[in-house]
Amino acid sequence: KENVPLDNMEKIYEFYKKFFSAIGLISESVLRIVYARDPVTTLLKVPKQHQLLMMDEIFRKPNGNVALTQKLFFQPDEYEFTLFRRNDRSSK
Repeated sequence: KENVPLDNMEKIYEFYKKFFSAIGLISESVLRIVYARDPVTTLLKVPKQHQLLMMDEIFRKPNGNVALTQKLFFQPDEYEFTLFRRNDRSSK
């Protein structure tokens, strides 16, 4: 919808910078182990059926409408993910 050219890293960066600064975004993310298929194999220069980590994300606006979906692929041996949790609820 935003017509961001996927071959222009500057435009992609500007889009993400603006998008993620929006107030009230809600995200749902799932991390999976998948087997690489085209076009991912070509883009990441990995053989077919190579195992990758895939983060499947849905971002919603405060009204619940989907604002963005994306699948991000990672080489398992090149990334480490750290998760932080916080409970903002007061105990009563």
